[in-house]
Amino acid sequence: MAKGFVTFARAIRQFNLDYITINLGILQAAHDRSESLYKSAATKKWDAILLSPEQPKIKGFHMLLNSRAFRKDLRTTCIGEAHLSVQWGADFGPAYDSLGTLHGRMPDHTMLVGLTTICSMGATEIAIRDALGLRKDDPDVYSLRQSNKRLDI
Repeated sequence: MAKGFVTFARAIRQFNLDYITINLGILQAAHDRSESLYKSAATKKWDAILLSPEQPKIKGFHMLLNSRAFRKDLRTTCIGEAHLSVQWGADFGPAYDSLGTLHGRMPDHTMLVGLTTICSMGATEIAIRDALGLRKDDPDVYSLRQSNKRLDI
């Protein structure tokens, strides 16, 4: 499991939330057991579903997004390391290329959150918004700043 997934999973466990993780390795292991993780994600009420960035390109993910029950309960889509959508280019993270279309496919009541600790104001922030399909003039788009710098005394 990637470092980001481990961090999210650890945080979710601290709050006793019920979650499922879906990435290529876990999907393959489930497939080998004749288990459908996408079906579980669509039918069970999870508190959180952790998906790797290549999932929007996979057929099962489209089934999940088309599930009426899943769409009704989906409240937030969170993209960790959102700066990867632009900063290191398509060669590093081609899976991040499709994330811009993801927001447009979500129900209207779903909030998109992009997380990054290294984004600066200006061109980088605008490029990330563009890559994620967020319009600058959208009244529901906010930028919150919390520095990851620590002062050593």
